[in-house]
Amino acid sequence: MSTKLAAARVTCTYCNKPYHTEDKCFKKAADLRNRTSSRDSAELILITTHSAFNVSENDTSSKLDEDLFIGDSGATCHMRYSSTGMTDLKPCATEVTVGNNAVMKSIARGTYKGTVMNSNGSSFPITLTDVLLVPDLWLNLFSITKAIENDALGLGSFRGKMILSTTNHKMIFDEVLRNGSGRILGIKIPPINPAPVDVTQYASVATSSTPHAIFHQQLGHPNHQIVSKTAKSLNYFLTGKPTQCTSCALCKSKRKMIPKHAPNHATTRGYRLAIDLSSTSHISFGGAKYWLLIQDEFTGHTWSLFLLQKSELPEIMLIFLREFQKDNKL
Repeated sequence: MSTKLAAARVTCTYCNKPYHTEDKCFKKAADLRNRTSSRDSAELILITTHSAFNVSENDTSSKLDEDLFIGDSGATCHMRYSSTGMTDLKPCATEVTVGNNAVMKSIARGTYKGTVMNSNGSSFPITLTDVLLVPDLWLNLFSITKAIENDALGLGSFRGKMILSTTNHKMIFDEVLRNGSGRILGIKIPPINPAPVDVTQYASVATSSTPHAIFHQQLGHPNHQIVSKTAKSLNYFLTGKPTQCTSCALCKSKRKMIPKHAPNHATTRGYRLAIDLSSTSHISFGGAKYWLLIQDEFTGHTWSLFLLQKSELPEIMLIFLREFQKDNKL
C-alpha cells in the first residue's frame, strides 16, 4: 500500500476531514487559541436584562433565591451576588454590562462549591471555577457558554427542560421563571459550606476606578490591550471607553516630505540659502562640537561656522544674515 493511499484512509476525529489526525488538526488548534484569547481579553460581560425577571430597574434589592442559578448563554463566566460558598477568592475588578447598558463591578473571582439539587431527587457535588462575585447583581448566573467548553459535557433538552449531562450525572434546569409568554430556566445549587465569607477586604476593588485615558497616559501611552491587562492585574477598574489619544496620534503622524529640488532656481545672490547642521566626533580647541554649513544657491559659495550648542543656531543665523545683507547691499 502506498504512503499516499494510507494517508487518505486517516480521518481526523475532530473536524472529520481526511489526511491528518486530531493531534495535528489545525482547526482544533485554532479553536483552542480563540477560546483562550476570548477569556483573556474579555473585559465586558453581557448578561440578561432586568425585565426578563420582572425586577424593577430601580429596585435591584429584590434578589432571587441565593441558591438558584439561572442558565445564561450570554454570560462568559459564572456569577454570584453572595459570597456564601465561595473559596479561593482573589481581588478582581471586571466590568459587567447588563442588557439596559447599566454597568456593575465585580470585586473578586474564586471557586464555588455546591450541591446540584434536581427535582427528581438526585443530587451530586459540583465545583464551579472562575466565578465572579458581583454584589450588585440580583441573581446568580450559570454560564452555559463556560460549561460547554468542557468536551465531556453534553447539552440537551427534554420536555421544555434544559439538561447538561456527563457520563454519570445530569443537571436539569427545571426551575421556571415566567415573563409574559417567555420563560427562563434555573437550577438550585446550595453551597456545601453555608458559612458566609467576609469580603470587606475586596470592597475597595470596586472603588479603585481610574479613567481609561488617564491610566493610558500614566503607563506611557501603550496600546489598549496592554492598558486593559495591566489594569486587570493591578485590580484597577477602568472607566470610560478607549478614545483616540492626541499625543499618540502626533507621534505616529508623518512629517510632510520636503522636496529635494526646488521648482524655481535662484536668479540672484542671496535669493535662497541652504543650511545643514551636523555634529563632529571631536570637540575643537574652542569647545565647538557642531558644524553649520551655509550655501548660497545662486553663486554656490559656502560658509562654515562652528557652534558650541545646537541652541545657538537661531542667534548665529540672525548675525550671519545681517552681515550677508550688509556685504551684498541687499
